Amino acid sequence: MPNRKGPLGETAWSPAMPESSADFLRICVIATPVGDDADRALDALLTAVAERVPHEARRAWNPAEDPAPSFAELQACDVALIYGRRMPLGGEALARVQWYCQRGRPLVALRAGSGPTFAYWPQFDSGVLGIEAHGSIAAGSGPWRVSPCAPAHPIVAGTGAMEFRGSLPQGIELSADAEVLLECHGEGPPQPAAWTHPRGPARVVATVLGEPDHLAAPAFTALVGNALRWVSRRATRE
Repeated sequence: MPNRKGPLGETAWSPAMPESSADFLRICVIATPVGDDADRALDALLTAVAERVPHEARRAWNPAEDPAPSFAELQACDVALIYGRRMPLGGEALARVQWYCQRGRPLVALRAGSGPTFAYWPQFDSGVLGIEAHGSIAAGSGPWRVSPCAPAHPIVAGTGAMEFRGSLPQGIELSADAEVLLECHGEGPPQPAAWTHPRGPARVVATVLGEPDHLAAPAFTALVGNALRWVSRRATRE
């Protein structure tokens, strides 16, 4: 696989990169372009997370440079971080993502819930993330809060409440075995904001959050860092 340079270090894993250890993670980032602001926010998030979770992040896909990626990074990574909606993956690339999930590998998904994550694999959301019904984004300018509803869970440690303006996720329904960790509070009943979904030995964490202003919140940095450690069975840090 040819080397590719980019903001997330778009290269395949090589022996020269640090080895995985209890204090170091290799993260495979699967993300679609969602605009310069969101891409910069994702880069900044991973930089901030590195202070809590030492890691090397590799973006597996850059459509502008490689329309048919191999996703070889998934074979060697410790955890996959998925960021996007309706990703138009197919062929070998999608088969590798399916291979990764079928083997019970750890996964963290951002921006989940409003439409299928993968355009050609709609079952991913229900089977892997535990989403029974997709929701929508309600427009609005008033503030809405995100607060813990499982404060004892290690993923929630050190996060606290968050407040945002603008669009509010609503109408997302989860499977009965999902454990909700955070809830959104705005107009109407509370909505799930982050949750875990058991899949045998696999650990999966998903969140509806993921807009640029969400990614910039220190509490969200703590949430993602804790989630990466938890799914990969590393101890979380306060």
